[in-house]
Amino acid sequence: MATDCKALSREYKNTPRTMGIGAVPASAQGTGIGLALGVGYDLKVSRRFGLTVQAATHISALGDLTVGGQPANDVIAYVTRLGLAVVLR
Repeated sequence: MATDCKALSREYKNTPRTMGIGAVPASAQGTGIGLALGVGYDLKVSRRFGLTVQAATHISALGDLTVGGQPANDVIAYVTRLGLAVVLR
């Protein structure tokens, strides 16, 4: 069975794809409260070079949301972030 790579490539490029999960739009409505906590430290390696280490967490109690027209009850969002940066002085 021979495959036409160009035809497969064209078909792939022309196939519509959704962003996110299924066909749910990337928007939501709601009201809530949030808390952010972070810490960082600068490490001096030399006179002109350093490293910065960072960690942060974000927690949001969003409550009841409407996502894509469907209700989502008691939503809590939680994100943790770790980072490393190069510092040039």
